[in-house]
Formats: sequence, C-alpha cells, structure tokens
Amino acid sequence: MTRKQFWLVLFCASAAYAADEALPKAETILDRYVEVTGGKKAHDKIKTAVMSGTMSMPAQNINATMKIYMQSPNLKYQTTDFPGMGVFEEGSDGKIAWAKSAMQGPRIKEGEEKDVALQPGLSKDANWRDYFTKVETLGVEQVNGKDCYKVQVTPKVGRPETRFFDRSTGMIAKIMSTYVGPMGEIQSEIYMNEFVTNNGVKTPKSITTKVMGREMSMKFDTVEYNVEIPAEKFKVPADVQALADKK
Repeated sequence: MTRKQFWLVLFCASAAYAADEALPKAETILDRYVEVTGGKKAHDKIKTAVMSGTMSMPAQNINATMKIYMQSPNLKYQTTDFPGMGVFEEGSDGKIAWAKSAMQGPRIKEGEEKDVALQPGLSKDANWRDYFTKVETLGVEQVNGKDCYKVQVTPKVGRPETRFFDRSTGMIAKIMSTYVGPMGEIQSEIYMNEFVTNNGVKTPKSITTKVMGREMSMKFDTVEYNVEIPAEKFKVPADVQALADKK
C-alpha cells in the first residue's frame, strides 16, 4: 500500500467513525438537563419564587434594581427601578398580562405576546413534554469556548427556540429566541452563567442578554423558593384593569 492509499483509507475510516457517532436525541439532552439541575421531583416542588438583583447596560451607563415574584402556574409580577427614569412593571394574574412604565403608561399584552406571558414560569423546563410539540438536535456548536449540543425546541405557544447545552456538564449555556412585543419581532441571545443550588434546584445567578446590538446583564443577589407571597402582589393595577374593562 502506498502512502497516499494509506492516508486515503485512514481518512475514510475516520469519516465512517464520525458518521456512526450519532448525536444524542434532543429528548435525551433535555432530560439530562432536568436531572443535572436537580431532577423533576425537585423542580415540581417549587411553587413560588422571589428573586432580587440588579440589571445593567454598561454601554448606556444604565443600572437598575429589580425584583421578581412568581407563583405556579402562571402568576408573575416584576418591578425594575431605573434611577432617574422611573419604574417599569409587568405581571400576570393568570388571565391578564400587562406592563406599565412612567414614560409609556399602562398597556395590556395581546395576541402572541399575551399567550407567551401566560405560560408557566417555574415548571416549564422540568415538564417540557407538556409545552413543546417538537424537539430536534441540530448539531454541535461552541458557546464561550465550550462544545454544546444545539437543540431546537418548538413550543405550543410562541416561536421556536434554539438552546445550547454543554456537552460535558449538560447545563444550558445559551438560548436564541424571537420575542414578539410592541416593537414587533425582536431576536435575542441569552447566556447563562454562575449556576447556584437552592432547594435542590440549580438556577443561573447571572444572565446576559444581547438584543438589537445592545447587551444587558442581570445578576440575582437572592433567590428564595416556596416562600409565601401575598395575593395582592399579583393583582392587576387599577389603571391596567380600567383598560381591560373597556374591552
């Protein structure tokens, strides 16, 4: 066998080996993520969450404090205080999804934006089979220097997302999604870092979002699960309710 023939055989064998080394199914990757973040039983025990932290946009010199309240299945209230700019609020009482700010006033979310806002916020990943109609492994791609499985998930509500899971740890590293809001369709990239364990469940302490050429960072100082949240916290504000009553 000549040297050329040797290398040709070696190349063909390597290619055949790579072809046989099939990518894991998306179902396997998603189930692994549930397990490495605590397991389905631990996730399902979480009924409420209260998170406090900061939000910053370094390029715009914007810093804010935020607090998020969530209660199963789909109650939510978030307040973000921008010094010198006012407070931004948004929430859901399970039927009405809304947002308001000092600059734009109150508004009610409608259509796809409303449908997405009313999706469960605490149990969706652990019970992904209830919310996704299709999941597919697309390949392997690097995220921040780490090989990640690239998985596309198609939800019953909202647009398909592409999620990236670290091959070695199984943890989620990035989400690419399209959000529909008042400004139309907006594409975003979300990066998860610094996972911490609370009540047996791992969640990201630091999240960086890139959208419309801007970068926003969120860091959670405290995350509390299964704490009692007053029912009034999820009540629709009077000015938002007034808009709903007109419909």
